[in-house]
Amino acid sequence: MLLETWETLQPKEAKTSWSIIPFALIWTVWLHRNEIVFQSKSVDSKQLIGLIKLRMAFWINGKFGKLGIPMDVIIADPLLATDSSILPKRRDRLIGWLPPPEGFLKLNVDGAVRLEDSSSGIGGVLRDKDGTILFQFSRGCGQIPVAMAEFMAVKEGIAEFLNSGWGSRQRLVVEVDCKAVVDWVTQVAEPSAQLADLVAVVKEQMKKRGMIVRLILRSCNTVADELAKAGIG
Repeated sequence: MLLETWETLQPKEAKTSWSIIPFALIWTVWLHRNEIVFQSKSVDSKQLIGLIKLRMAFWINGKFGKLGIPMDVIIADPLLATDSSILPKRRDRLIGWLPPPEGFLKLNVDGAVRLEDSSSGIGGVLRDKDGTILFQFSRGCGQIPVAMAEFMAVKEGIAEFLNSGWGSRQRLVVEVDCKAVVDWVTQVAEPSAQLADLVAVVKEQMKKRGMIVRLILRSCNTVADELAKAGIG
């Protein structure tokens, strides 16, 4: 009965996590039942709920890889692992900008480097769930490699957010189209020694404020890309 009705209750854009929840629930309850029957353990509803959430979060990350969403955030609200969290594997499945989850604002950032002289620019735009632009930035960033420019865009965007009036009232989703940067801030890979201290600061800011970082396709990041190119001058 649970599995038959579960799909009809699915929230919008939540197919990714919604399909995993009932299986995590059933499997965890079954294991807990066996402990009660065969090991004489008592029913512990709080522990059971915690184990269901933990197992579900591990399964979501295991199935879809690193989403750039901290485990504690998924445990608190599994619906944040929506379909829009998953980077399409096929290049022909291109999508545009998608609104952030309820209670979040979305910051899209990008870095650009001019091949002729390695001059770089960074840009970003903060929008709410209706797509309303709350602020944007665009500026030059000297002569640096493209991955560093991408990271500096993330760093600058988060600083702008924290210094704005929005920083104290809303949570944040950060989207960037550079996999290296996402890997650095989610601890999948280590940055260069030159960036290690700066990356550590950004990771701490994101952890403290419960921010989410996501890897997206460039076609979903066009406004930030234009702002970054304009920043080169």
